[in-house]
Amino acid sequence: MAREAADADRTGRLALARLIGRAPEPVLDSALTHLPPAVRRFDEIALRALTRLIAGVAPPGAPRTAEQIMVALGVASRHEWIVRRWLEVLAAEGAVRRDDGGRFATVTPGDAAEDSVADLDRACADLGYPAQMATFYRTALARLPELLRDEIMAQSLLFPDGDLLTSLGKDQHNVSNTYLNAAMGQVVARAAATRTGPLRVVELGGGAGGSTAAALDGLGDAPVDYLFTDVSRFFTMAAEDRYGDRLRYALLDINADLVAQGAVRGGADVVIAANVLHCARHAGRSLRWIRELLAPGGLLVLTEAIREHYLVLATMQFLLSPREGEPGLGAGDRRGGTGRVFLTGRELPAELAEAGLRPILELPRAGSPLAAPAQHLFVATRL
Repeated sequence: MAREAADADRTGRLALARLIGRAPEPVLDSALTHLPPAVRRFDEIALRALTRLIAGVAPPGAPRTAEQIMVALGVASRHEWIVRRWLEVLAAEGAVRRDDGGRFATVTPGDAAEDSVADLDRACADLGYPAQMATFYRTALARLPELLRDEIMAQSLLFPDGDLLTSLGKDQHNVSNTYLNAAMGQVVARAAATRTGPLRVVELGGGAGGSTAAALDGLGDAPVDYLFTDVSRFFTMAAEDRYGDRLRYALLDINADLVAQGAVRGGADVVIAANVLHCARHAGRSLRWIRELLAPGGLLVLTEAIREHYLVLATMQFLLSPREGEPGLGAGDRRGGTGRVFLTGRELPAELAEAGLRPILELPRAGSPLAAPAQHLFVATRL
């Protein structure tokens, strides 16, 4: 698969050239050295904001248990998992100290000035995020107490004008998504070239359609039977408005047996799952359900974050809190008990292999600045 990986990488880098208005040549790593520092700034901004918050209720010399901290902050029960994860991360980063009794206190008073607007804006720009994402992050960090108490919803901050599709669509063009979507489109095109008939594609969690557009661009005029699915009828209807009878549409939920929901067993040559797997309550079980959709030798093409970004942990994670009474994400898989949403770069391939899916390609390659945002493309074949 070395050639296939090189072709997909080149396609992704050509897409980056178009994004930044460069000559039509693949963007080299030397032009992407700004990415790792931007990711570090993201992490540092979030860590300082979380430290200030915890210092307000557990300053140096006044340690409290996690439960006491959550009571003091008035945390809604469905968000308690987030605060527990914050404390673990802050302890690991040395921003809070945990005593022998399991109580937490910040190392510093947390009275440092808030980060300037320009710092966050510059980091977002370097990573290709639209200005509205910088506004969301800044507003969410400023309103963490209200988010924790469920007095405001993260959705209202992320989509202030209620235009969900437009907001999500703009975020499809950051550096990581641009590279990975184009690389994914190349993988799908390669799969189509090996088939004598129409390529049978099932997309899970299609959402705002960023990966759909990339796959269709890669396929060009190749014959395809494309089933676009999502857990929400809002997204399937939006996709139908956009693509009409070029695609088929259905509701599917990766947290339930896909065949039992009406998907065809062995009916797909390619299954696409872009930024979907982390929403599984049990990644291994969901992957086994996905495997059932694939024909022998079929491909699962997925994109996932393989590292926890602290700015996402401090803000976007509120979107993933379960409703009261529902199990949390990853409760039964390798994430269980950790509070992590994302599988690591070691855990995800292991989950694939255990589900009967052999990993055959992963991008970006280690050592590239493109690896700093920790968004990866994985391709696995059904055994």
